[in-house]
Amino acid sequence: MTTEIIELNEALKNQEIYDKWLEYALNSKNLFSMYGAPDFLSGISDFSESVKVVVHRTDAGIIDNIFPYRITEKTIDILSIKHLCINLKKTVADLICCDPYGVIKSENFKRMFEAVLSNDPKICCIYIKSVQLGSDIFKAIMRSTVDSKKLFLHLESGQRDFHTLYLDKSFDDYLSKFKRKERYNLKRQIRLADKASEGNLVLKRIEQCEDVDCFFNCARTVLRNSWKADTKEEEIIFSKDRCDEYFALAKKGILRSYLLISNNEPWAFVLGIQWNGIFHYANIAYSFDKSDFSPGSILFYLMLEDLHAYNKPKALNFGICDAFYKKRFGTARSFDSSVLIMRNSIKSRMISVMAVSARKLKSILKQIIAGKVKIK
Repeated sequence: MTTEIIELNEALKNQEIYDKWLEYALNSKNLFSMYGAPDFLSGISDFSESVKVVVHRTDAGIIDNIFPYRITEKTIDILSIKHLCINLKKTVADLICCDPYGVIKSENFKRMFEAVLSNDPKICCIYIKSVQLGSDIFKAIMRSTVDSKKLFLHLESGQRDFHTLYLDKSFDDYLSKFKRKERYNLKRQIRLADKASEGNLVLKRIEQCEDVDCFFNCARTVLRNSWKADTKEEEIIFSKDRCDEYFALAKKGILRSYLLISNNEPWAFVLGIQWNGIFHYANIAYSFDKSDFSPGSILFYLMLEDLHAYNKPKALNFGICDAFYKKRFGTARSFDSSVLIMRNSIKSRMISVMAVSARKLKSILKQIIAGKVKIK
């Protein structure tokens, strides 16, 4: 068995690697698998210089595992309570696809993880954004670190709620899961907004290259009038380079975003991408001055109706974090965690112990504040 680490462009040009990489990505059960797929990464310009690809072969020379990773700076939180924040900034290997593609085998994972850490001494650890707890992948990752003297596993986030929306046979079937009053209120919001728009409230689906500039300009307008106005999201998400990437994704048939527009005025947007039957709800915003009409809820409702009617995906990936709307609209709940595969050292174990202890302390403090735990 052999493990090699090659540059992204080299991997993309190698037909054998590309084909096996795409095959394994398409068969992955991880909802984030698109982000590490070769046809996605080939259109992302800012990844080209920082991404490497790990290729594992059997004794017969057959590729049985592959994954891309990005060398980047990451802040590892030790403790974060209001204004008290203790963290470490480290160089990490960010495993973009969130799972090693291919055969689920702890021995293979151990070889690949050790190879990544050995290849660059500056790398503190391997970061995996989301692994489903209890899954075969998670069990194999755990075994790979237990079986290795060089690796140590740390669950950075602890257990998190993870919500997913699996689309029903029809939109009406999906709506039937809600109580009658809630269905009425959702439709009433749309009627009121449409009336205020004099019947000119429109949902626009963005898929084609010729629509990207319109989406780009409208989304920036919304961001400037949203709760994200004081953040750097506009310059990060809608920079010139990112706009070029949206063009590239549209050419590949991956882009699927939405605009809620009234009389040529944008009210809200969803930056979305659909690949291999998974719709990624990547970024959202709505204009504050339209908040009385609940533009975010209206856009989500109309978007779901369109997702059921046109090129229907099997699932909507909300991404991580436990927001209220994910509980409200999601159909499945599971548990995940972000994972750090660290060098097995005293320092790594100390970082882990401090982080876990701080997380438990934070949980206890929250319960005390909520009155669930009484101090005698």
